[in-house]
Amino acid sequence: MTNGKAPASIGGTYLRVTKLGTSGAPKTGANSAYGTSSFVSFQFSANMEDGTEITKTGANGTTCLSFKTPTTLKDFSVSIETCFPDPILTEFLGGGTLLLSQSDKTTPIGWAAPAVGTDATPNGVGIEVWSNAIVDGKPHPTLPYYQYVFPYCKTSISGDRTIENDAIAWEFEGTSVGNAGFGKGPAAPFWPFPTTTPFSYAQVAGKPEAEGYITVATG
Repeated sequence: MTNGKAPASIGGTYLRVTKLGTSGAPKTGANSAYGTSSFVSFQFSANMEDGTEITKTGANGTTCLSFKTPTTLKDFSVSIETCFPDPILTEFLGGGTLLLSQSDKTTPIGWAAPAVGTDATPNGVGIEVWSNAIVDGKPHPTLPYYQYVFPYCKTSISGDRTIENDAIAWEFEGTSVGNAGFGKGPAAPFWPFPTTTPFSYAQVAGKPEAEGYITVATG
């Protein structure tokens, strides 16, 4: 904090999505993570399980026992809207297949939906989002960003697509749970805290800058 004030979290500056292996650890390789600053919004909300109320009524008609178990966290819901139909990000979040250029066979130019009835993202993805940490109208002097971590998300495409005189909305949604295997994350800047809960955030000194694929090294 600066001058006793906690910085406000303003704007969304960067989104990083990481494919996970069967253990929940980031999958290694040149095309295992993807970063972009081109997203419209990232929404998240806590899903709670209401406690159970237990009461007993005595023979005289009055309550002789009353107890309610705690309301507990189940998971977090996440929702992402992007600026354009990015085929790589769509494949990360929605499964399916990248369609490559017929000329060089390497450039992604489209996407095909997953087969009907299949689990499109069987191992899930880790999602990280960065925003600006602003205090007194300026970036925090030493920790100018907030980093939000959702270590294990099951996501899919969602929403309606309308081809009209406007940009097509491109949306994804899913849920996040804890994942110790996510560890420090896929690449620098690394996350130094545990990832055993569905959601964590902290002020941090930096954010990624790379647009596109990010290489995830072993270990």
